[in-house]
Amino acid sequence: MDIIPPGTMNSLRQHRWPGNIRELGNVIERAVIFSRGLTLRVSHQDLKTRLAPGQGADRMEALEEVERNHILKALKETC
Repeated sequence: MDIIPPGTMNSLRQHRWPGNIRELGNVIERAVIFSRGLTLRVSHQDLKTRLAPGQGADRMEALEEVERNHILKALKETC
């Protein structure tokens, strides 16, 4: 990635990262995978769902749903 838009950088900076550095790493990794071209895009929904306060199993189900939707979207766009 060559470009991180100011809005994306602000979202990453302003987010209260409740977990460890792995959460930030996971968000960046997903953004790199799903971004097109040279611009890094972080989904606001991904930040909200992935990092919102929640309870164990409910949080994992939400994460799995977001990942599933991203994968399906990517498959539809490439087929």
